[in-house]
Amino acid sequence: MHTIARALTHWPAILAMFCVLGLQTALCVGRWHFLLKQRDITLPFIDCLSLTMIGMAFSVALPGAVAGDVVKGYWFKRRRGASPAAVASSIIIDRMLALFGLFVIASIGSMLSHRVLYADASTRALWGTIIFATLAMALTGALIAKVNWIPLKPHSSRWASLMAAAQEFRYYLSSGPALAALISTTLLAHALSLIAYELAMYCIDGMWLAWSPLLVIVPLGLVATAIPISPAGVGVGSAAFLFLFRLVLPQRAASGTEAIAVFQVVLIAFCLLGLIPYISTSARSEPMA
Repeated sequence: MHTIARALTHWPAILAMFCVLGLQTALCVGRWHFLLKQRDITLPFIDCLSLTMIGMAFSVALPGAVAGDVVKGYWFKRRRGASPAAVASSIIIDRMLALFGLFVIASIGSMLSHRVLYADASTRALWGTIIFATLAMALTGALIAKVNWIPLKPHSSRWASLMAAAQEFRYYLSSGPALAALISTTLLAHALSLIAYELAMYCIDGMWLAWSPLLVIVPLGLVATAIPISPAGVGVGSAAFLFLFRLVLPQRAASGTEAIAVFQVVLIAFCLLGLIPYISTSARSEPMA
């Protein structure tokens, strides 16, 4: 609580974080809206925003951001009655784009911080993991987009399900210009996350974090907070950021760990705005049979 109280003395930075998170959410909603349009699912942007905010609100109480996606998909199905496969694939691709974007930024940061990351075996292992994960995701996406899975004869129901899922994903990955726009939007949204974290760092000690370690630490830390272990990634985020700071920038480990606490408190406050559309939607909905 002392950390949060100290951060609140920098209330203009806290307000700026809130605004930055709002812009980031708008970009993420626009990305999902674009994915839905590729499957010919018509949903106004304001409804996409409402469903996304509802999912974010539930992610505060449920483990990880993935739980919020499940809630978002449920409310979409309840409100629109769209194809479950199409809705699920759009949400999964949306989440995978976000994950890929984080690893791309971490890869850029690892190249900028190559002198630090090559200092010892542990940091070299971190660099190798980042690069391998980024290339593996890019290769997997390319295979799904380019390889025609339909002519293959399924030998089991599990293989048939896998091919059907791959075909669903091809709808989103087969168009080069569309994919470029989606990745660009994702990178811009993550850049806003970096700015929000920088503001949190400023709230702690009045100093900015250098961009090269920021590009490594924050994306990987955010990946950890998305793992469905604790609500809103609380606890998991602090442990992940402490570990990463000790590897990459040990002299700022204490302030970096406090900064993620501030970041998460502001993010939770923003996510709770999703209760407004949830209550409004629930009030308009007919009782479930």
